[in-house]
Amino acid sequence: MPDTSSLDNIDDDWLIYISQIMLHRRISVGTLQRLMDVSNEKCDGMVKALLRSGIILEKSPGIYGINFFLEPYLTKFLKERMVII
Repeated sequence: MPDTSSLDNIDDDWLIYISQIMLHRRISVGTLQRLMDVSNEKCDGMVKALLRSGIILEKSPGIYGINFFLEPYLTKFLKERMVII
């Protein structure tokens, strides 16, 4: 089992975005922006940060999803933090 202690340092905003991406499986920046009710710049910046961190991947042009290898660990972490049920 990998060390997941670094997940404890993830910003709460990141957790909300990650949970939305997980719930939708695959999502575009436009859809995520509407769900989160934020500006396009803020949403695009968050998606780019999550891409750089390796948490999400671009599944097809403009469509993003959770990194397959991290998904079980993120799911467990988000359930423990009660972000998802």
